[in-house]
Amino acid sequence: MAGGQWAGDSSPGLVGGYCAEGLLNPQTSPRRRQVMWTVFASAFFLQFLLGVTVASSLLMTGKLHIPVPFMMISGPVYREEGFFMLALFSVSVLMAGSSWCSHLCYFGVWDCLAAASSRRKGHPVPGGKKACDWRWFSLAAAVGIPLLLSVWGVPLGYALAAAFAVAFTAPFAWKKSSENGVREYCSKFCPMGLTASLLGRLSPWRMRVRETCTGCMRCASACRDLAISRGAGPAAFPGAAPCAATVFPGVRMAL
Repeated sequence: MAGGQWAGDSSPGLVGGYCAEGLLNPQTSPRRRQVMWTVFASAFFLQFLLGVTVASSLLMTGKLHIPVPFMMISGPVYREEGFFMLALFSVSVLMAGSSWCSHLCYFGVWDCLAAASSRRKGHPVPGGKKACDWRWFSLAAAVGIPLLLSVWGVPLGYALAAAFAVAFTAPFAWKKSSENGVREYCSKFCPMGLTASLLGRLSPWRMRVRETCTGCMRCASACRDLAISRGAGPAAFPGAAPCAATVFPGVRMAL
């Protein structure tokens, strides 16, 4: 077997082993997950840039797709076609649960890194689910605005300009994340985060809180996604915790 072919055939297995070995170890999983996530998101955006500047055939679907999560919903609504990314997202969430947001979201990683850079890192997280949540409004806008643009016959160029304008507001949320030490964009504004939380309830591998929960709420203090209510014991998690942080090593270790 030629050396190049051997390297190509064995690379996926080596990468998979590296990822699995790190994630199964509670001591190394926080750092390993962040590295994996950052590399994945960086490759995703690099592919987008190459597709835009070098050759359109390098784009994931061969067509322009703005690498912003809400476009998985807004794009098909406007075009009335092109459901590949939305289908891929749905299958991924059904397999991975709402942990899609903390492992596979190519936009949320920057929010995570911003929160991790905060000087409040390591301090208890205030608020929990009682914090103001704008995601329902964002989801309605992600569906309603492109639908109106499509009905009114607004040209694609103007629709893309509107999408880019909305996407460029994310850094303001990331700035708040770096100040407060929580993922402000993901937990309060992202419509796909809300969708992942809802679809994640259908995942057979989602985290379930058992009767052994003591209600100490140390998990709520560790969760950087504001996903856990500060209630008493298992009542705070009705059946399953529909949060992106259910597999966060920080939460698991806090427990």
